[in-house]
Amino acid sequence: MMCHRKHVACGRQEKQRGRRHFTALQVAVQSPGASNERHAQGTAGPVLGPPELDGRVLHRPSPCRRLQGHEPLRGTAIRCSNLWRVSVRSESSRKAILDATMDLLVRDGRHALTLKKLTIEAIAARAGVGKATIYRWWPSKVAVVIDSFMENHLEHVRIPEELPVRDALLAHLRLLIARYAGPQGKLISQIIAECQYDPAALNDLRSRFWNDQYAAVEKLVQRGIDEGVFRSDIDPGRAAQLFYAPVYLHLLFSLGPLDDSLVERLVDLGIQGVATRPEADPTTS
Repeated sequence: MMCHRKHVACGRQEKQRGRRHFTALQVAVQSPGASNERHAQGTAGPVLGPPELDGRVLHRPSPCRRLQGHEPLRGTAIRCSNLWRVSVRSESSRKAILDATMDLLVRDGRHALTLKKLTIEAIAARAGVGKATIYRWWPSKVAVVIDSFMENHLEHVRIPEELPVRDALLAHLRLLIARYAGPQGKLISQIIAECQYDPAALNDLRSRFWNDQYAAVEKLVQRGIDEGVFRSDIDPGRAAQLFYAPVYLHLLFSLGPLDDSLVERLVDLGIQGVATRPEADPTTS
């Protein structure tokens, strides 16, 4: 009877240690800096973090059992590879959700949905995940769509820094207009419209989409000023708006075809407005 009581008490102690150990493990993964500090002070177990610890075994002393093959340590074991697999599965689900969103809005062609008709349920069904998984990462449908749109957008419209200012601006706007001439143009138009009713989504779109593109063109204009191509008295930010605003005006109101001829006209007119002007000769005035 005494042996049985000791055995039961020992089992309870091990369960309690296992719970404390799992909590410490979660903290170590979520906040490695803090865990390192506690580890240095001797108040926490080993610090874990994927992927370099994949496959290692973490032990904790136990008064009850001796694990075979892990002498002289005794205790329960948790494989770190399991934590890393969870992270990999999460990234896989995230990508599946973004791909499913783009499929439903763009890649389905004639059967593509409008943003207004798109639902979280449709995204979840196409991605093979639950609605809860989507809401764990995104607060709304529009937030998912913005992320899906932004996944590869900037890579397709980068400004070539090795070209002269005018050529770089032409190349960038050609890439942008070529992209907007297709389904991506209809999608960004819908996103802009939908964001008018969602201040948080509008702020997200402005900070992640517009500000990045705007800053890239502003930097190019500043290079034009530094190289003497543009006047030194202009505001680079306002000059960037001068080149960008007509693109979105044509896109949103369908004022004409989005093609290379539009780019040429926009750049030529814009550069004429900000280009350096030869100083007047006082002897001829």
